[in-house]
Amino acid sequence: MRRLLTAAVMCAAMLPAGHALAQMVVSPHGDFVLWAPAPPTHTYAAVDLPPDVKTRERDAGTPYADPLLRFDIEMAADGTIRQTMTQMRYYLTQNAVQRSGNLTFWVDSFSDVGTIEQAYTLLPDGRRLDVDPGSIQVIPEIRDDIFSDSYEVIVPFFGVEKDAIAVLVTTTEQKPDVWPLPWSRVFYPQTLVPRSEFLLRLTWDDGVPAPVWQTDDPDLTCETPAPRTVECRSTDIEYFPNDPHVVYRDVLPSLVVAEQSGWDELAATVGSFVDGAITDDAALDDTLDRLLAGARTQEERLARIHRFVSQDVRYVGLEQGLGGIIPRPASQTLASRFGDCKDKTTLFIALARRAGMHAYPVLTTFSRFDPDKLLLPGTVYFDHMVACVPMAGGFEHCVDLTDPYRPHDTLSSSLNGAIRFDLVDAPNPPGTFTTRRYAWIVNVVNDVEYRDNGDVAEHQMRTYRGSYAGEMRAGMLSRDRYERTQWLLDQYHGSVSDRIDPDFELHDLEDVDAPLTIESTALYENTFDPLDTSDFSEFQGWLTYEARSLLTGNVHHGYRFSGLSYSEQTSVRVPHDRLIRHAGAQVEFETPFGRFTRTSRREGSALNVRTELSIPSARIAPEDVEAFNRFIGHVSDHARIVFSADAP
Repeated sequence: MRRLLTAAVMCAAMLPAGHALAQMVVSPHGDFVLWAPAPPTHTYAAVDLPPDVKTRERDAGTPYADPLLRFDIEMAADGTIRQTMTQMRYYLTQNAVQRSGNLTFWVDSFSDVGTIEQAYTLLPDGRRLDVDPGSIQVIPEIRDDIFSDSYEVIVPFFGVEKDAIAVLVTTTEQKPDVWPLPWSRVFYPQTLVPRSEFLLRLTWDDGVPAPVWQTDDPDLTCETPAPRTVECRSTDIEYFPNDPHVVYRDVLPSLVVAEQSGWDELAATVGSFVDGAITDDAALDDTLDRLLAGARTQEERLARIHRFVSQDVRYVGLEQGLGGIIPRPASQTLASRFGDCKDKTTLFIALARRAGMHAYPVLTTFSRFDPDKLLLPGTVYFDHMVACVPMAGGFEHCVDLTDPYRPHDTLSSSLNGAIRFDLVDAPNPPGTFTTRRYAWIVNVVNDVEYRDNGDVAEHQMRTYRGSYAGEMRAGMLSRDRYERTQWLLDQYHGSVSDRIDPDFELHDLEDVDAPLTIESTALYENTFDPLDTSDFSEFQGWLTYEARSLLTGNVHHGYRFSGLSYSEQTSVRVPHDRLIRHAGAQVEFETPFGRFTRTSRREGSALNVRTELSIPSARIAPEDVEAFNRFIGHVSDHARIVFSADAP
């Protein structure tokens, strides 16, 4: 069959441009992407950008603009949901032609059928060049260890040149009664490129419950021009200002359309999927007995269950069909020793509940932190599941079972303050995970000896705690020994010195419940003149490394970071025939963003320096970014300890 389909596509490609083609399959794996061109409905003159807009955007360096983005959504009486999307791209520069000559859309092969209805290039001289269906690519979504029904359809446009306009009209039809969850979608009228018009037209058949919609876009106007019809439109949409450190889903204006539902209904439905996957099974009981043998406290029992599910059950997402939303039975995940986030969460909950804990599932995402942006109840906002366990004393532990690098009491910094939706019997609207004051905790002990022969011996111990330990573990355990050493060397050379390759020793690399320590030793030969030198300096490279990682180039949007606590104890010994005369500057910066201090103490030929930098997690408003960066710059400027020593 695949050979026949390939032959059909090749024959179609031989037809002259503009020739009417019958419906044909272009999917290499099935009949979920169709080529069925309809008569073209757009001309260059009708969708051309105004001359002043072209001039303005070219002067601004804009590569391309969207004359139109339109969605026509029909909700049929039989449950079918049909979405027709019209995309247009105007190429303002030749570079945009090179980099963005394709348009794409996505199809779920389990639930959808996608049809390409119009695909052509409009040229300034009025010509229309049709897309060759033989060039269309249908590519499965490629993510490590995740296998789903999502396919990206890539449409390369013919004859694209500067001032050309690409037009793509596609219809995606969702089959009725495929998904057990209410339908919902989020649209973004304003994006990172200018757009002449955004239009969404929503209709529903008689007898279909009226959908709901909500927007926080002040420039979007929604009207009901006819019964069972909603139209939302905005025009002359400027590009959304771009910054390097932005969670765009928290700041982009959006339009949400959904079938009527409530947060309590969604919690009950998704929670029932998890409860239904937890059944009595002797293997679960046997596993729990083995895991908890000798465990005395609730904390210890939780830690053992978490460690087993996060480390001994590997991550593999088989998310075809309903596997994308319904977890597999806990006993099956236990037997296969693999699963995705909801599979592993379900297994963890099954074991924790058997151990007497009230564990429950929580929906979340790594890309949303503002609950106010969840304009309507819907599962469209979430793409991840974790588990939370209330503990004695009134606090809780939340665990991400897909993260094998952190202990049971530490969430990834990527979820620090992220939105959460608890799937419990009496749910509240979505909130956020607790924002830890310091997600990044590092302590450096630096011992430096200036020897009589002019050599300098250095011994460093860097200890990482909290989420930082998990980040470092993930970086090192994902590499083999050679790659790990090279990674450590690159870090050292970029932060401390590239004059030498130190020796490294790692402590507790695979013990996620312990801090992670990186020990290094280095000998710098002939570094100073033991007869003439009286002034010395020590550069605190790791302080600079950590401080500079907090710098932001944000101009338009607030900057959110997870908090850094850094401390360093530096001990310096000069040759025994010298005395420390000047111990270096004492430093104290106190700002609204954080605190930086350095104190020093001299004892004969030894100098002890204590440096501390604490910057709690926060959101820095745009008007405060300059002052924040200036504070970070002051820290970096004072990362050198200058002292003097001479003969007594």
